Amino acid sequence: MSDSSLLNSTERLLNSIRKSTPAPAENMAPTNFAEQSVSIEHAQKKSMCAGILIDEGFIAMVLSGTTRASQTRELLKWSYVMIPESMNPGHVRFAAFLKNTLEDFLGRFRHAQIWTAVDTKYFKLRNIIIPDIPESKTANAAIWEFKKEFEILPDQEIFDYQIKGDIQVDGIKKKKVVAFSAEKDQISLLISLFSKAGFPLAGITALPFAFCNFFSNGIIPNKAPVVLTNVSRYYSNILCLSPTGVLLVRNIKTGALSLIEDLIEMDMENKEQNNRIDISEILNFDTLNPLFDKMSPSSDRLISKIVRTGDYCSNNFTANAPMEEFLFFGETDNCEAFIASAREQIPNKVSLFNPFEGDDISSSLKINPPLNPSQRNGIIPAYAISLSSNEDTPNFLYTYEHKKIEAKQRKINSAIMGICAASLLVCLALGFWLSALEKEQIQRIAQIDLQIAKYTPTVNQDMINTQILEARKKAAVIKKYTTDYLCLAVINEICSKTPDSISIISLDADFRSPLETGDNNKKAFQKRSMVLNGVVKTDHTSMESMLTGYIIKLGDSPFFQDIVLKDKKLETENNESHLIFTAVMEMI
Repeated sequence: MSDSSLLNSTERLLNSIRKSTPAPAENMAPTNFAEQSVSIEHAQKKSMCAGILIDEGFIAMVLSGTTRASQTRELLKWSYVMIPESMNPGHVRFAAFLKNTLEDFLGRFRHAQIWTAVDTKYFKLRNIIIPDIPESKTANAAIWEFKKEFEILPDQEIFDYQIKGDIQVDGIKKKKVVAFSAEKDQISLLISLFSKAGFPLAGITALPFAFCNFFSNGIIPNKAPVVLTNVSRYYSNILCLSPTGVLLVRNIKTGALSLIEDLIEMDMENKEQNNRIDISEILNFDTLNPLFDKMSPSSDRLISKIVRTGDYCSNNFTANAPMEEFLFFGETDNCEAFIASAREQIPNKVSLFNPFEGDDISSSLKINPPLNPSQRNGIIPAYAISLSSNEDTPNFLYTYEHKKIEAKQRKINSAIMGICAASLLVCLALGFWLSALEKEQIQRIAQIDLQIAKYTPTVNQDMINTQILEARKKAAVIKKYTTDYLCLAVINEICSKTPDSISIISLDADFRSPLETGDNNKKAFQKRSMVLNGVVKTDHTSMESMLTGYIIKLGDSPFFQDIVLKDKKLETENNESHLIFTAVMEMI
């Protein structure tokens, strides 16, 4: 069937509906819409969490957090963005589209945690009972029981579990466990998309767990189990929820399109055509409309499946306690006929699920909720996702394996801290011991000093004179040794500093002691001097530099100072040039 024929039949049906029951203005909200709470400015940054739902045809985003005035999370901002028809999550440019969408939505709140969820069709869950065994063996027992219900492929699925408490079975203590798994490809796809978009994920949960967040935040006030049904475009998701967690998950192929299949001629396989149909407007009629007779068989089948699911859950998971309430939301929100039919089959227990209603909610939100059913169908799950946290919500990025590794790391850290504490105690004990030993040694030294003080002779003038005489004798001996061996020391110094290319011709020195001259007020010493005659035998071009370096080297000696080069001349003998020099040096 062509596009034009489908649209024409839909238009004819809509025209007939509008003539009988005109659509309210609230259903005419734009497809791409956003709302922001005035309390977002007062929200605590560390508490902010963004729930992102990527579905067929749209991206729903909700930002929630706590404010200084509230103790529970509240909705701060939401946005609903249509995905272009030519694009899907597998498209090469979808990551760029997601990046722009998230940047526009978060703005300056990029620090918020990002959570998303896998679709329930890629998700398996079962409540099981396992023996009361040690925690290290719980995972294997949970997997074993889970495999009795579902086939699980470790290389294709991510498995996790949560312990819900203890139970007595025939007087034997056992554990209640909820075991679940999700397809690894879907998890990897979400991780890759958000990573490429520059917004790494803090968590990936499943929609049933996300809806349980409404219990912990008081949005679903019931303390008894409820059945929450999302009638979306292509399928219906039936969730049996309780304050303790998810009891049962069931997906059925009967969706909103199936309800209008008998009303208009349509190709169920053509998603491009079906995505353009405004189902909520088509289903906007009550039981008095003759169109309801055409839809009644399919809606009755859907409702009966929901009832049977609730009965099965009561018989198997709630000890025959009936479901407290049946909540509906999705594309059928505007269909009074469908809700009325559900109330006939489930008396006094059916109501529309709208987490944006209630006096407490409206006063704290100060935000316009989504009015279009299509938007609510995306914003409600995104709102549920935004209430997630690792403390309360299962996270496929933080499974039991990650917790096991983290527990090992905590044990290692505890062991290291224990070793450090023991080492510190040893050091403190050693410090106290050394301190005590030091005090003991100080006391012994003090005692020795007291004993020495008893025998120490008294210092007097005669003792001082004796010490002075002995010191002068030692100085005279040292001076005599210096005078006797000074010539050898000087000759050795000159020889050690004279290179092979310089030959010493003569050395004239006066090694007598310096003479003291002048009157008593101004005395001076006539210093000793030495005359050195030598010849430089080397290449003509390097004679001067060689001589200069030699003079500098002698000047660095502690024996000489004030070296003066008196004479130098160049002589040639047997075609060889020699530089003859005379240097006068003062000896210290």
